[in-house]
Amino acid sequence: MFENLFLVADLTFGIYRSGAIILYDTFWSIGVIFLPSLSSFFNNWTHIYLGITFPTLILTFLLQWTPDSPRWLLKNGRENDVEHVELMIRQGAAINDREFKIPSDFRDQLIALRNKLRSGPPPAKWSDLWRGPRAKLHMIGAHLALSAFVINFMGMLLNIRSFGRDYLVPNTIAMGFAEIAGCFMALHFQLKYDKWKWQWAGGLNIFAGLIGCSGWYFSHAELNSELKVTLWMIIATIPKAGVSCAQSMIMACMAEVMPPSKKIPYVFSVVTFARVWLLSAPFINVLKKIDVALSLSSYCALSIFGGICTCLMLTPRTPMPTVTLPEDKMKDQKEASPLTANVWTVENDVNNTRL
Repeated sequence: MFENLFLVADLTFGIYRSGAIILYDTFWSIGVIFLPSLSSFFNNWTHIYLGITFPTLILTFLLQWTPDSPRWLLKNGRENDVEHVELMIRQGAAINDREFKIPSDFRDQLIALRNKLRSGPPPAKWSDLWRGPRAKLHMIGAHLALSAFVINFMGMLLNIRSFGRDYLVPNTIAMGFAEIAGCFMALHFQLKYDKWKWQWAGGLNIFAGLIGCSGWYFSHAELNSELKVTLWMIIATIPKAGVSCAQSMIMACMAEVMPPSKKIPYVFSVVTFARVWLLSAPFINVLKKIDVALSLSSYCALSIFGGICTCLMLTPRTPMPTVTLPEDKMKDQKEASPLTANVWTVENDVNNTRL
């Protein structure tokens, strides 16, 4: 999963990279939607487990057709790998009908990029990640936020069993669509709000978490079973969409807050820390033995906590280079011409003149 994610990140650039990584999570959600179909074919858990893991074996045979990472080949490959990278990019441009965008000195640019990558500074140490403007806030915020969202992302999907096993299939499908909706909200925040996207994603999780905590109002109420399950799923899918939004945005854009030499160790540290805390997700589901609202409220409290930590992050503003248009250059030259220069006159005393 992460290997393909990094490959997608390496083959794209700029805002297209962020959009591709955000939308990459939708394929996980599509798999969640199709997951209940396995239960209709297999009634034994062992058979379901084999049905889930068997497609992974097929992927091992497809690795030989998986494209290599161009940036990795330029940095760590052999000298003749420049030709391989050039051929790979030209083939991709031909498939997408973008050959006209390849410059004439493309190979020279690849060689210059290879030399730049090989002569670049080594990755920063973990202790260096804490130094710099807002570095401590970014480290604490990203580590805690992604940990909370990863726990919620997996745990809330497992928690739907507490709403009743008779409704497990429709509830799983609803959770999958909520994850897809969250990914598209993250893409919307990324494209429209840019610098303040972290605050929008964090505020969404705070609001969604408060809605999810409202389950205490009807937890012990005498309601129809179908109506009660519907209410549980409504207040569960809203924070689920918020968690999916924030998690996708952090995975796609968290490297923006660090300088280039700190991006790789920063991402590795945040993801590793979050994956370790993922092991605690099943323990929160045990709270449903006390009350269904308690387990859901615990996840919603994590959503609120993660939203607050996400609001601490801020993408630094980079000054845009000033572009001088040809019309402006001509105007400046015209204004600098001696024919159009200002003429300074000296006032004379008219009384001292003689005819």
